[in-house]
Formats: sequence, C-alpha cells, structure tokens
Amino acid sequence: MLFSIVVPMYNSEKYIGNCIESVLKQTEGDFQLIIVNDGSNDDCGDIADNYAATDKRIMVIHQENSGSFHARIKGVDNALGDYVVFLDADDTLKEYTLEQLKKHILIDEPDIIIYRAENFIENGGVFQSEKLFKDGTIFEDSNKKIVYEKFITDSSLNNLWTKAIKTKCFDNNKVRHYPPISMGDDVLFTLEPLTNAKKIKYIDEILYNYRIIKTSMTRKFQPNVYNGFKLITIAKKGYLSKWDMNTEKYINELSIRTLKNVSGIALYSQANIRGREKEFVNVLKEIQSDSFFYEAYSTSFRSLSLLRKLPIFLIMKNKLKLLSYLKLIVTKLRTIKQAN
Repeated sequence: MLFSIVVPMYNSEKYIGNCIESVLKQTEGDFQLIIVNDGSNDDCGDIADNYAATDKRIMVIHQENSGSFHARIKGVDNALGDYVVFLDADDTLKEYTLEQLKKHILIDEPDIIIYRAENFIENGGVFQSEKLFKDGTIFEDSNKKIVYEKFITDSSLNNLWTKAIKTKCFDNNKVRHYPPISMGDDVLFTLEPLTNAKKIKYIDEILYNYRIIKTSMTRKFQPNVYNGFKLITIAKKGYLSKWDMNTEKYINELSIRTLKNVSGIALYSQANIRGREKEFVNVLKEIQSDSFFYEAYSTSFRSLSLLRKLPIFLIMKNKLKLLSYLKLIVTKLRTIKQAN
C-alpha cells in the first residue's frame, strides 16, 4: 500500500463528510484512510463509521479525548502505507493529490514531499500558501540545512498537512512524552521526520484545501498557549545539535521567535480576552517571571521591530492592565474589520 491518510477528528460533523469524499474521489486509489475520533460528542463518529461500513479502505478509531497530537500518533501507529499524508477533518484534498504525489515518489523516491495549499475563507476569499523554494528542489545531505534553517526562522514549514512523509521516518516513541498543547503540535510531530529524512523534495503544486472558518478567526483565549510555544522552542533547540546548527546565530533566532510569540499573545493575536481580563493579566505575570522569557529578552529584544517591542516593553515595565486594555481595543478593531 502506498498511502495512509491520517485524519484526527473532534466534533467535525459539519465537515467530515466532505473531507472523506475528497479522499474517496482520489484519482489514485492505493490508500488507507485512518480517521481517529478523538472523543467527539457530536455525530461525526457515526458519520465516519457509516463510510467505513461501505469502504474497506477506511478505518475508524474511537478514543477518549487526548488532543490532535496524540490522535495523529494513533493514526501513524496504525499506518500500513509507505507514506503518511495528514488531513484535518474540516479540510479536503484536491482530487489529484495522491496521483501527483505518486508521480514524484516514482521519479525521485523522496522521504518527504513538501507541497502547497489553497486557503479559503468560508463566505470569503481564496489565497494560496507561500511558495517556499524553487519547484522540484531536492534537499539531501549537502543542502538539507536550508530546510532546517527555514524551519527554525519562521513558521511556514510547521504544518503537517502540506507534507507526505515516509512512514519509516516517524519515531513515535520519541514524541509520545510530549504533553498536549493548544497550538503548534504539528511542529513537535515534524522534528523527527525532518531529521530522519535522507531526501526531501519540494514541489510547487497546490494539493491541499485549507478551510479558514470565519467564526474561528477570532479565537478563544487559551491561557496555556505560552507554555505550548515554550515547549516547541525548547524542542527545536534540542534538535540544533542534531542538525549541526547549535550556534549563536540559530539560538538567537529561537529567542527572537520566543519574543514574537509573546508579543502575539500579549497584543497581536486573534484571541479574544473579553470577560477574562484578570486571567489574561495572570498569564502575563507568569511570562514576566519566566526565566526562559527573560533570557530571550536579554539577548534578542533589540532585534525586534518597534511594533513587536511595544507589548514586550509593557510587560517588562509591569504595565499589564494597560496591555489588557490595548488587547481589547485591538481585538475589537479586528472584529469590525472582518465584519466589513
């Protein structure tokens, strides 16, 4: 079997049918579809079971809610295909996705294929994800560090759903110990395959449809998001030595990323804190007293733009209530802009 498509699913009854149909309509039929129902309390589990009853290529696994990260681990544990393709339950594949991936596998036998997505906002616009490299570029021992550098310096390579990964590149035993985090768990899942891959191929092809749900564009405030970002940065730092990149340059890049994440949490992210201002201030206090944040501040604050410096400056000056008021204003202005 060539492909295992892993779909973590939680309360996705509105979208899971379209997701499954996009897989069943593939022009390449050599696949296994693994749907991991992560403790949903809507009807998406029944919908998936009904599809599985009519197509033996579909496997549905039901588990207690443990987060998308551990749902993906469960999916990879059950993968029979040579390659794993990840698909979120509210997204879809292009009908030719697997056919195109197979073509590149037969030509170059890469361990990882990186491709592009088309992002569409419900009742809104459509835009394509960023082009990262020249079409057809192959990264091996001599130039693989280019991929690692991109992974360290920005977030464009973070997601799993624009990668087909050879199953043998995963080592789930090395990731099981990570605790569930609210955002960014794709990064933790990507580190080991990137390390183990001997050959990575980038193709400038749109093979994935990523849905941006308008009602979720202003996200619910998640008090543990900083700890999640911190865990990701520590994990990335742990791989620098494996990638022969444990130098001041890349350590500083991760410190800058930490400060940008804090800046986003404090002011620029889409999280709505209305009614939770006191909790928000408590999160800022935790950040303020965190040695990991302070180390990043001490080494990399000067490297930030003025807009990124503002919330960091207010945190360091203990102007936390002022920052919460600014956050409410920024969120309100963004909501008005989206409505128009």
